[in-house]
Amino acid sequence: MIDQELKCWVIEVNSSPSLARDTIFDELIKQQLIDDIIDLVDPIYFDRKRLCEVLERRYTNSYSSIIYLELKKKLA
Repeated sequence: MIDQELKCWVIEVNSSPSLARDTIFDELIKQQLIDDIIDLVDPIYFDRKRLCEVLERRYTNSYSSIIYLELKKKLA
């Protein structure tokens, strides 16, 4: 909020706001908020498909997944 002297005041801070858009009102308000946040943050472009491939490869090569697969073989 900005007062008559152009001083900014924080009214409320929510550390985990719901951005669900369950109603028309939610859609109108929250979508504008989401769009504004993305414009402010200006995230870099990344290839989502490539990221998924890398993460999947890392998971399948990780120690915990190897142990899981070995245990699965023993139980079969």
